[in-house]
Amino acid sequence: MSKTQFSCFYSYKGGVGRSLLLANLAFIYANQGKKVLILDLDLEAPGQQQTELFADEFAAQSSTQYNDLFNLFEDYTDVQKDKEKIRLFDPELSRYMVRSGIFERTHTKHTKSQYGSIHLLPATVKCDNHYQSKVAEWTWDTFYNDYNGAAFWHILKEKAIAAGFDKVLIDSRTGFNEVFYISSLVLADTFVCVSALNRQNVEGIQRAVETLEQR
Repeated sequence: MSKTQFSCFYSYKGGVGRSLLLANLAFIYANQGKKVLILDLDLEAPGQQQTELFADEFAAQSSTQYNDLFNLFEDYTDVQKDKEKIRLFDPELSRYMVRSGIFERTHTKHTKSQYGSIHLLPATVKCDNHYQSKVAEWTWDTFYNDYNGAAFWHILKEKAIAAGFDKVLIDSRTGFNEVFYISSLVLADTFVCVSALNRQNVEGIQRAVETLEQR
């Protein structure tokens, strides 16, 4: 059994602190010496690239210097178009990730070696009009039916495990949709619910838990 733990962070509504909680836990885990990967699956409203963990990395470089989850999607579908190479998709995951320099910025050279690391596979590097157009044109039915999308997630999990990550923290999407099912049922070992104390949030979380219990 792999030591890599995959945890899905879910909220029924936005604005309840889900992404911030995930980022803080990533820092805590890395502070304990863990190797952490953040997977941002909130395609419509990605934000992990703007947290204090990665803001300096993205601000210091041009967005064209980084790959992201959509680049990984595109590379996968390009391979799938060639039916003779379906089994040859073997991405170097580090090409699509950004490593946080938070410990280099906040600790001395004499102490930072005891800390782990935090890596991000961002939904996007820059949430601009070009990215929003890609999201608008994206269809999960096409990805699954035409390009064997189910295999993509298994490859991604295998790559994360092979890379030696201790924790993979998945920033899921609000509501009930494809990302909810992918992140909770396909990828995650642990389902973390984040909610505000109001009826709509609590009832939504309850429905999400009941949905997962029935699967």
